[in-house]
Amino acid sequence: MSARSGLFLWRAGVLTGGDPRSAAEVELCAGAAATLARLAARGVAVVVCAPTATGLDAATAGAISARINALLAAAGAQVDLHQDYAAADLRLGPPRPALILRAARTLALDLARSWVIGTDADHARAAAQAGCAGAVLVGGALPPADDLGIVVAAAIDLADAPRVMVPRAGGCWHDAP
Repeated sequence: MSARSGLFLWRAGVLTGGDPRSAAEVELCAGAAATLARLAARGVAVVVCAPTATGLDAATAGAISARINALLAAAGAQVDLHQDYAAADLRLGPPRPALILRAARTLALDLARSWVIGTDADHARAAAQAGCAGAVLVGGALPPADDLGIVVAAAIDLADAPRVMVPRAGGCWHDAP
């Protein structure tokens, strides 16, 4: 049996409308829960990536993750893992593949069949460095100027992203053997 494919989502701007500072501020983007419920039904693991270097204490970050989980569960969706950036990850600059690699090891994911959905070109670069199949940039983000060797597509939002997630070899990314 092959490992599952994964979907790595950056929280702010992809899953939530902004970067919540408390659980009370958490609002999911339109269509996000329904999209994740459909993908979970196909066996796709969902990892939410979020920075912790924004001054939130562990209790607040945990409460935000719990609120996201509750909102998704109410719609029949789930998150398999909340993966936070440590301050040490960010001191080196933009998102690095270590975040994706750690989550993939934890959940036994096949990175060659996994995708990243983010809000800027650095998220696509992290996907390429980790060995993911591709990246989708939402919210009007521009793709990197350089060829990363993976598919980099644009979508309106998380609900629109599966439409453009087509591997270079063709077919449907989450049904790949």
